[in-house]
Amino acid sequence: MRNKEHKILFIGTGYIANIHAKTIKKLVEEGKINTRIVGCLTTSRKKGESFCKKFGGTPYGKLKDVLNQNKPSIVYICTPPFIKGDIESELGRNNINIFLEKPVAINNEQVVKLKKINKLNCNILIHVGFVWRFAGWVKQLMDIIKKEKGRIVINGYRFSKFIDSNKWSYKREKSGGFLVEQNIHLIDIFNYLNSFKKLNIINSTILKSQQVKHIKKKANIEDGGNVILKSKNKIFNLIFTTFSSAYYESGIELISENFFGKIILNNEGYFVSKIFDSFGVIYKNKEHISDLYKEQTLTFIKSIEDGSQLDVIPLSQGIKTSELCLAIYKNSKII
Repeated sequence: MRNKEHKILFIGTGYIANIHAKTIKKLVEEGKINTRIVGCLTTSRKKGESFCKKFGGTPYGKLKDVLNQNKPSIVYICTPPFIKGDIESELGRNNINIFLEKPVAINNEQVVKLKKINKLNCNILIHVGFVWRFAGWVKQLMDIIKKEKGRIVINGYRFSKFIDSNKWSYKREKSGGFLVEQNIHLIDIFNYLNSFKKLNIINSTILKSQQVKHIKKKANIEDGGNVILKSKNKIFNLIFTTFSSAYYESGIELISENFFGKIILNNEGYFVSKIFDSFGVIYKNKEHISDLYKEQTLTFIKSIEDGSQLDVIPLSQGIKTSELCLAIYKNSKII
């Protein structure tokens, strides 16, 4: 028996909304999910019409209109970070499941609002879009951490030239800064590999906006930074730049007495993973980021249908990762 159709509304029509909508459309065509995009909510009629022409539905200017005319069962929130906090409350009151793109919060006021939502809405599913968690190498690293009794060092890095057409991206008060908006994927992985136990900030250095100003004169996001976190036998080290280089690369390394793992997310969107023990390679894989979006979407829809939340990323974890990012900024030395 086929599952009932899920109506999906998108709030926001930008880059990440298009990625999710394309993923949903592909999975529907493959017969793997039974969903229909009923429209989008946006402040730009032109962008809304363009989005709906590609993916279906009707562009709306007000949330109350879509709730009255074509109430969805699922809403994808793909708004800029500074808008979040209030929309989620309204959707929660209407018992609508939420896919919430990262970051969930860029300031303490948003954190407070989301914590209230997290306490009150136990009848709906809220999933946070940390797509990296669906990569095969994440489970492999977690299995190693459970086995390894000695010291473990985990390095995360992201080197990229930050070029974005969105004006808000270059304003820290609107994007949260480069650490929050982009490197939060790595912070989330750190939190996950530490089972969301407390991570102590040992050192945090942020490079003030200088090089980025060559791209946008009024920019105030950081040029980069270095963060060291510690929890019992684990050391987490993050290094990132906003302005270099011509080639994008991001990745994670795990170093311990008995294991070494290296994962690279390359310029073509592939995670290339290789993990060794003392006898040689024990895990090798290559997976495209688009496949992770598919896996995430399937997990989210299935969880709504059968009530299982095994691989869903709950709002509470999204909040904890945002709080850690805010604490890192607060304790940073600016140079």
